Amino acid sequence: MIVVAAETGLRSPFANMVLKAKKPLHYSYPKELKTVGDHLRKVRLDRGLWQIHVAEEFGVTESSIMRWETNQVKPQIMYWPKIIAFLGYDPEFEEGNPLAVTLKNYRRKHGLKRKLLADRIGVDETTVLWWERGREVKYMRSRNQLQAFFETEGITGVEIPFYDAASRTREVYKRKKSS
Repeated sequence: MIVVAAETGLRSPFANMVLKAKKPLHYSYPKELKTVGDHLRKVRLDRGLWQIHVAEEFGVTESSIMRWETNQVKPQIMYWPKIIAFLGYDPEFEEGNPLAVTLKNYRRKHGLKRKLLADRIGVDETTVLWWERGREVKYMRSRNQLQAFFETEGITGVEIPFYDAASRTREVYKRKKSS
């Protein structure tokens, strides 16, 4: 509340006027939330925290937080569980191919490198990479391992795209024959 000339006795048309306006956002406040750094900076500023406070919570240096927020580097996968807990959501939650999305989101949520997830499933690291890029599961053994992994982790409703070589070979043969 701004009161003008209250002590002098001078009357002003603005003496009882109350100015109401939102405080302007900090210059570094992100205008769009495109990266994990943008999400971190927004939540940190909304909560009135300094980078050092967030760094202590994550167990990293203040310069790491600064580099994440300015999009110089992306946080390593091992920090994602803390980032998700801090934000209250996964800023890179994806939708699309159910298997690929499930594997990527699971790795981020648990802070796992691809190799560790592959070991838990019982397949090669490159196989997990292919699945995360949308490739189908080629072998029945791999499909069974995935299903067992999802069951032990309590993950339900994931459709596992399976590569059926026999039906594809027949389809290719039919196309060649009819040409």
